[in-house]
Amino acid sequence: VVIEILADTNRVRTHEVLLQVREVIIADAYRRKLTEAGVSTRSESYNHTTRRHWKLTTDVSVNGGYELVSPILKGQNGLDTLKKVCDVLAELNCSANRSCGLHVHHDINNESAETIANLFRSYAENERIIDGFMPASRRGSGAQYVRTLRGNRGGLSAANTLQAIRSELGTRYKKLNIESYWRYGTVEFRHHSGTVEFEKISNWVKLTQAMIERAATGTFAGTSITTMLNDIFNVATRPARNIMQKGIAKVARELFEVGVTDRAAVLASIKLQYPNAKTNLRRVTSYYKMWNENRT
Repeated sequence: VVIEILADTNRVRTHEVLLQVREVIIADAYRRKLTEAGVSTRSESYNHTTRRHWKLTTDVSVNGGYELVSPILKGQNGLDTLKKVCDVLAELNCSANRSCGLHVHHDINNESAETIANLFRSYAENERIIDGFMPASRRGSGAQYVRTLRGNRGGLSAANTLQAIRSELGTRYKKLNIESYWRYGTVEFRHHSGTVEFEKISNWVKLTQAMIERAATGTFAGTSITTMLNDIFNVATRPARNIMQKGIAKVARELFEVGVTDRAAVLASIKLQYPNAKTNLRRVTSYYKMWNENRT
């Protein structure tokens, strides 16, 4: 899905999301069901043209599935439409496998070269923390079309123009892609795994938007990512504490099991999935101690 929306009603920024979903029924059935729900959708051959309607296209990188690409969406109406689309995909039993991805484009036409350079430097430096949000297939260079930036840290530190960043990376198949600027005027976040869940998509959109805004003031550290999550998800209501804590502990255990033991990375992942949680580094450390004791 390619989406341009207002992610935060207090801070206007357009963005796009490319959502790749695995095929469960024929394309025309997808199109018909989405259109019946009030979301004008057409089936098209693969193309890079932004439409005024949603488009369902094939992509060789998606194993047995489609890409669902939106027109430009803005404001709360855009978020409402995205929610409606995700509800229809769930009704159709759509799912995502490891060949699928969630791609978010943010408009950077009004951003300075310095801001974008700060963004790429910071993302490369904090990539392992951000990897903690992702399944194993999206960490490091585990995915063919989602390559690490860590090997480019030296070159990015000296890159002060968009063209210099482009020359350093040399491909669009990076976790953060600058090539889209010359086609759409955007920067593309390719890191996230495929999903049809509205909450995961909207959370990632808000976090990546916050990264760009924070980059306007300089480079940022991993602790700033946790602060961004706190700012984004500072809401009054929350699920029952015991249910939330069980879920948090499960997230921590799963990350420990696959070798993600960096406490900041685990905490940031928890914050992304449980935005209202009051968990801190001390709590994460206690989870790690219990996990480590139980496996020995």
